[in-house]
Amino acid sequence: VEVQTRVSVNLPAYVPSSSKSKHEVWFNVQGGGVSALISFTYREPPKVLSAVLSATGSAVIFTFDQATSEGSGAGSACTAYLDADSAQSATLCTWTNPSTLTAVLGPSSTVEKSSNITVLGQHIVSQDLSSGPSTNMLVAVQPPLILEPPSL
Repeated sequence: VEVQTRVSVNLPAYVPSSSKSKHEVWFNVQGGGVSALISFTYREPPKVLSAVLSATGSAVIFTFDQATSEGSGAGSACTAYLDADSAQSATLCTWTNPSTLTAVLGPSSTVEKSSNITVLGQHIVSQDLSSGPSTNMLVAVQPPLILEPPSL
């Protein structure tokens, strides 16, 4: 006869001792006459690595240091991800993959290289949901890696 014991664990706060983005911590849990060794993964919230203008200057591409829970899919308004002024300059935000957010700029956009944009972090967590939400991140928009010449 198999006896099952339900053990409830409240994860303690954890402050990592290194700057790694992922931390595995082992806990020895005891209760109800049962002992178990359990591993928990704590992950740092995603952070913006770069914000770069597209080759045509029509979009800003934000790259994160890890995959986010946002994934990829249909575009939406940028108000969930960008500060009010920047969101107003963008017509659409799309997660092109779990670690890349693309903000398509509108015709009246004032965003250019060296513009500062605040990426709002409250909806951005790690893909495996083991991080808390990101903080707001101020990033400077970098010029395109390769300029696309106009076509005639």
